[in-house]
This record gives sequence, C-alpha cells and structure tokens, in this order.
Amino acid sequence: MTGQPPTPPPPVETQDIASLPRPPVQTQDIASPPTPPVETQNLASLPVPPAPRRSYRWVIFLMLGVLGLALVCVAVVVALVANNLSHLPANLGANQSLLDDFMRAGVRQDARAAFALFSSRGQQHTPLGQIEKMFSNDNRALFKGYERLEVTFYGVHTGSAAQYEGIDLPDGSFIVVRGAVHYDDGMDGTFSAALEQMDQDTKLYSFSLAAPPSRFRNNQNG
Repeated sequence: MTGQPPTPPPPVETQDIASLPRPPVQTQDIASPPTPPVETQNLASLPVPPAPRRSYRWVIFLMLGVLGLALVCVAVVVALVANNLSHLPANLGANQSLLDDFMRAGVRQDARAAFALFSSRGQQHTPLGQIEKMFSNDNRALFKGYERLEVTFYGVHTGSAAQYEGIDLPDGSFIVVRGAVHYDDGMDGTFSAALEQMDQDTKLYSFSLAAPPSRFRNNQNG
C-alpha cells in the first residue's frame, strides 16, 4: 500500500437552488371573500312611542293658592271696613253741622248762640265767658275767613270717665272728632271736639281750635 498515490474523492454534484422548479403557490385575494348580507330597516317605519303627557297639576294648585290668598285678603278688608262702619255714628252729618254752626257763630262773634250748642255738662266745662274770650281780640283770626270744616278722625267713647284721644271725658257716651279748618286765604287750621250723646240729642261738650301763627299776624296787620 505504500508508494501508491491516494485515491481522489469522487466528484460532488452541485445544483443551483435558484434553478430548481418552485411548486405553485395558491393565493387568494383577501378583499374578495363574499360579504354576508346585512339586514337593514327603515327607521321611519318603526313605531314612534307616544310623547309623555305634561302634568299641569302644579299650575292648578298654584292658581288655587293665589285665589285663596286673595279671598282671605278681601275678607280681612271687608271685616275692617264693616268694623269701622259699625262705629260710625248714624248722624255724623248732623254732628258735623253742629260743629259748623259753632264756627259760624264765631264768625258773627255771637257767643250766646255758640254757648247754646253745648250740653248742660258742656256748658259747665266751657262757660259762656270762655267762649266770649275765644271770639274776641286776636282770637278772631281763628274765625275770620272761615269756609268749612273737614273731619279726618272720629271715635266713640262709652263708659266711665277717662281720657280719650287727649280729651278728658266724664262718664257717658261721647263722639270725639278731629279735622282741618279751611279758610278763604288758603290757610288751614285744626280743630278737635267732643260731642255728648244724650237720649234724643247730641250737643257739644268741648271745642278747641288752632291756627298757624302767621294767621294771627295777618289779622293784626289787617
């Protein structure tokens, strides 16, 4: 075996991989699968549920509450008016005429006519001499140019002796009035009076007058 050259290896067959035939590849378009049918329905054909009904009960309750409150207010006003009317003397016009007669007597300076307008107790409370002073000298300004009286307050006092509206009254039944005295020169004074109610008649118990100081100055200058 020595001295012989080595046997060369057999040749190896090689083949280009690129030259090998390729098996066919099955391909499928992804976008090509058939789309399953979609069921559609017209919304307009669906039944529309009925709209919920609005409740107006709260409006009715509110209106009833306002009406009830208004009726209560009217009832209160009517009760107050009725209460005032129940205290209104039935012969208020005659009583106001009595006050006007006193003022007219003062215009004439007729103290005796004015004194006759007082009740027996009124004549004791306001004697004739006091009325004569009221109608004389500077006090004549209280009556000069007199036009009319305007009653702005009245009240009734019945019972025992008491001070009512600033006037001391004996026991009995009295009407107390206050108001304004209107003169022809545009000035206004004030008056307050107590009228005694007797069985068949009403007479003066007291009468007082007040006027602005300028009225007395004008009378002195005149």
